[in-house]
Amino acid sequence: HPAKYLISVSGVENVDYDDVGISPREYCYCSHDTALIDAINVQLDKMKVDGTIAKIYGADFSYGIHSFTIPDFVYYLFGSLAVIILGISVLLHRLRRKYKESDLMLVESGMAIAEALCIYDVHGKMLSLNDTACDLMGITDAKAFLRSRPNIFTCPFFGKYLQEGSTEKVIRTICIPPKPCPGLMAFQHLKAPLYVRFAFKGITSGNSIPFYVLTFSDISELMATQKRLEEEKIRAERNERLKAIFLNNVSHALRTPLNAIVGFSDVIATSENVDEVSCHEMIGLIRQNGHQLSYFVDELIKLSTIEGNEVQFFKTALPLKDVFDGIYHESCTLLKPGVELNIHHPENNFKVEFDQMALEEMVKQLLSNAMKNTVKGSIGVRYDYQDAGLYVEVTDTGCGINDQLKSSIFNLLQNKDTYVQSKTPGLGLSICNAMINACQGKIGMESREGEGSTFWFWIPCPLC
Repeated sequence: HPAKYLISVSGVENVDYDDVGISPREYCYCSHDTALIDAINVQLDKMKVDGTIAKIYGADFSYGIHSFTIPDFVYYLFGSLAVIILGISVLLHRLRRKYKESDLMLVESGMAIAEALCIYDVHGKMLSLNDTACDLMGITDAKAFLRSRPNIFTCPFFGKYLQEGSTEKVIRTICIPPKPCPGLMAFQHLKAPLYVRFAFKGITSGNSIPFYVLTFSDISELMATQKRLEEEKIRAERNERLKAIFLNNVSHALRTPLNAIVGFSDVIATSENVDEVSCHEMIGLIRQNGHQLSYFVDELIKLSTIEGNEVQFFKTALPLKDVFDGIYHESCTLLKPGVELNIHHPENNFKVEFDQMALEEMVKQLLSNAMKNTVKGSIGVRYDYQDAGLYVEVTDTGCGINDQLKSSIFNLLQNKDTYVQSKTPGLGLSICNAMINACQGKIGMESREGEGSTFWFWIPCPLC
């Protein structure tokens, strides 16, 4: 039983029970059962007294484990080995620390560079970072941040491009959104997207990677410039395509009144058989086409000024009831007989902050288009404050707009299939559209041919 116990405890399977044996007292001590040990000790003492143990195990065994002593040289041997192992451990620790300090000094010598720099250990835990990194990451307490031991491989922005243990250099451009992660201690100060160009490299020593180095810089301005250049390129290409269409439409619109002016002028100047009545009629047509040409040139200059981003808005507090009443009194003199103009004021008389001349120009352009196409019936103007902006609607009972013109009604000079002529609304809607786009607004229309039209626009402006 003692041999069996020793073999089972030690895991020794290549010996027989007869090869191993311990005294009953030693077996009792191994069991840790004090009651059993005391009981067996009593029996062993009796067996020792009556000589039974000496007969079975021999006379020398009576002393048992108590008589066994370890030689002094064993203590010296184990003590010497412990001292040697301890000395080797201390030496290796100092060498490792000195090596790391020397490498960190090489890296930290660049801690004052313009780029943000972070150092991580072999497991990706941050060891150090410079002031630029603190500024870009929005860290006010660098020591507290380092105590949190952020891991680069679990970072939601950098980590997905990195692989632990890789020695390949990784270079990427990433965008970090405002308030990126609730649990993330860094980048919580951002109010706009931050574009970052980063480089990550594992520094190798033999076959191991003692630490990683991460450098990154803010390239938001560069990305914004690149975006503006791309937009300018698209705009230039678009303008190049529209230039031929624009010149074709403008030349058509200019040639029509010019041909009438030149033709009637030649008839009056060269013909001797023109009576006075016909002469007065032709002079009237020349004057009419001259006014039409002058109006078109003025509108064209106004449109080019707006499209060239040269228009400026001088915002003031506008009492809208007074503004629309003034537009009403001015437009009533231009109405055709049998057409009625109605201004529908909201219940509350509110004020907005906007450019008065620009607002009057937008409303007048829509009214001019409605009066041109309404022979009888009424024209209604409504306005209200909606979605943090001014909403204006002009409804008429005129002839409406055909389906061919609906898609290009606000950009007649930019559509190769339409010309500015008597059958089109002219440049008024294009000017209105350009002005509304300049102030980040919206414009739209609903129309059925023969039933009338509704034009509306919305411009962002605060209440006063």
